[in-house]
Amino acid sequence: MFSIAEKLFPARTRRRAIARQLHAQIIAEARRQELFGDARIKDDVDGRVAAISIFSSFVTLRLSQADEDGKAIADLLTAQIFEGFDAALRETGVGDASISRKVRKLGEAFVGIGVAVNEALAGETPKDDLEDVLIRNQIVQPEGSEAVARHIMLAHSNLMKRSMEDIRNPQADQPLFKA
Repeated sequence: MFSIAEKLFPARTRRRAIARQLHAQIIAEARRQELFGDARIKDDVDGRVAAISIFSSFVTLRLSQADEDGKAIADLLTAQIFEGFDAALRETGVGDASISRKVRKLGEAFVGIGVAVNEALAGETPKDDLEDVLIRNQIVQPEGSEAVARHIMLAHSNLMKRSMEDIRNPQADQPLFKA
């Protein structure tokens, strides 16, 4: 059954559904076991936020560059990601009094990491630049930077090979970040 809002705003309903599906794929990629441990990304709130920031930045940038519909989906996707951050913080016991300050701090990290990673990948020496970003932002230790950078570069490359149609119609059995 459709709600009245869904009948009145079908484009927004469609965009929300796409954003939910993209969010699920980003979270799945950002939680891949090979990204964590042994000098790689720390398996804590900051590490998980960094991983989500990296993979979501690829998707939101690609959507935003496409058209107005893509920008709207990217905005909804970002809102869903931050709702997830808020919920995760609340689950760890962060109270209402400090939640906005902590979400703002996560937001600054989210944007900063996303911009830095996308700039690194667009540069002339993407692997070296990406490793530098990961180390400088204390996402990984130097000895774990190469493996994480390789994973990120492959995921980015695979996403960039996808058509906008594929990105706007994500399928659970066809992960965006896989060839």
